[in-house]
Amino acid sequence: MPAARNRALGWPARRTAGVAGRLARDNAIRNPGRTAVTAAALMTGVAPVTFVAVLGEGLRGSVRDAVDRVVQPSSVAPPNVGGATEPRRYGPENGT
Repeated sequence: MPAARNRALGWPARRTAGVAGRLARDNAIRNPGRTAVTAAALMTGVAPVTFVAVLGEGLRGSVRDAVDRVVQPSSVAPPNVGGATEPRRYGPENGT
């Protein structure tokens, strides 16, 4: 029964992936346990990478929001460009 199921589920890989898809389907039919162990190892490797990526993006967004709440545009000193000696205030109240 598993061989028939693998044949039925493996036809898209055979059709779209060419020789590699045919080899993958035939290997899954011949030794489904090895295929399952390989898939489990792949998921075990991908899961921590995905976790770290999601955690990093969440932390980056949180830090950005916290900085945006604390640092107001009027409190940021602009660079001294063009020899200006007076500090210029930035923010919506000054039209910038």
